[in-house]
Amino acid sequence: MTFAGDQWNSLDPALVAYLLANQGSATFLVATPTSSYASLFMLATDQPAMALGGYQGWDRILTPEQLARDAADGVVRFFWIGGGGPGTGRGGGQGNGPGPSDGQIPASSSQDATADLLAWVRARCTVVPAAQWQTVSGRADPTGQQLYDCGAPTGPG
Repeated sequence: MTFAGDQWNSLDPALVAYLLANQGSATFLVATPTSSYASLFMLATDQPAMALGGYQGWDRILTPEQLARDAADGVVRFFWIGGGGPGTGRGGGQGNGPGPSDGQIPASSSQDATADLLAWVRARCTVVPAAQWQTVSGRADPTGQQLYDCGAPTGPG
């Protein structure tokens, strides 16, 4: 069992299909704030997924400059992260992913470790409309996560 616990198969099948269909030559299928979400994608697809905050979101794995380079080089294209900025409520959290809710992972720990990386994604990548990757379009993703595409950045690197 992974850190994702009993939610290991909770990904929307349309999201998985969209990522697989659009991954192209990217090394990683998707990047997420923690291994909690990354493990879900890896188990569902047998493809590598990047955990920006390392194991539980506490240990960032790269700098914003390295992330920009990886996105530009096609190492990673898609990001599955909280939709809004820090502290903005539903969809605004950094998304610790599924897992224990008993306080083992302080939300501020992963938020602080990856806040600048997630801000980079939100500022420079395109939100993929939910209708393109969600089984039931027209309603918000229940996890508060949003899919971003860095294949065509929208701002300066």
